[in-house]
Amino acid sequence: MSKTDPHTYTRRWSPEGDIALFTRPDGSRLRYLKIGTGPALVLLHTLRTQLDYFHRLIPLLADRFTVYVPDYPALGWSDIRPGANYNEPDLRKAVVEFVEGLDLKDVTLVGESMGATLSLTASTELGDRLRQIVALNSYDYPQGVERANLLAAIVVKALKAPGIGLVFPRCRTR
Repeated sequence: MSKTDPHTYTRRWSPEGDIALFTRPDGSRLRYLKIGTGPALVLLHTLRTQLDYFHRLIPLLADRFTVYVPDYPALGWSDIRPGANYNEPDLRKAVVEFVEGLDLKDVTLVGESMGATLSLTASTELGDRLRQIVALNSYDYPQGVERANLLAAIVVKALKAPGIGLVFPRCRTR
């Protein structure tokens, strides 16, 4: 591995993982890591980082899941295309294209911060491909998750309501 290889750091903590490029319909490419065996699990990182964000978590999951970790467009070692931006619809589109393009099924989407929001909003388009969603420390654009569907809009608005908003977080299975 030469010092100029862009994957040198990733290879240090994941020597057996497959580092590949997924070509999107617009011709741009997303770098991703695939490692492990079992049901598909897609990890979605936050902004201003790359797939290596999960370098301590991935080894803990790879014995139970086939873990896929993409870099978002223009982040990490994914292609930067003219006009790329980091708004939710564009990033969601990249996530949906990635899951559908690799024909992943029975997928668990796990996201942190912005990745959590993308796991929630992408789920509205991925439907039957998904097994479950895990959203950690979710970040929300103005009216972000509220835009996903009617149920999301009702729940988010209820959470913001004075008084009653405190009731919903307490309604959980023990």
